[in-house]
Amino acid sequence: MIFNRVSRLMGDRRIGVTDLSRLTGLSYSTCYALYADRTRRIDFGTLDALCSYFGCGVGDVLEYSPDAPPSPPEREADLETGVGC
Repeated sequence: MIFNRVSRLMGDRRIGVTDLSRLTGLSYSTCYALYADRTRRIDFGTLDALCSYFGCGVGDVLEYSPDAPPSPPEREADLETGVGC
């Protein structure tokens, strides 16, 4: 599983979502979604802006952990398999 570490990086710098948006040029909604860990994918341009601002690599923004439990199945998959119906 891949974990988003943006909120930790923001906490280390003691900046809020509005500041991150202003300083990176990313939209407020993108920054908030990253902060609240509500993203399912990330654009290369977004990663580039974050790495540039924080002065770090992609591995500092995103963390891979092979031991983490898999994420819950999508609702569509539930309907196909009959799970939860």
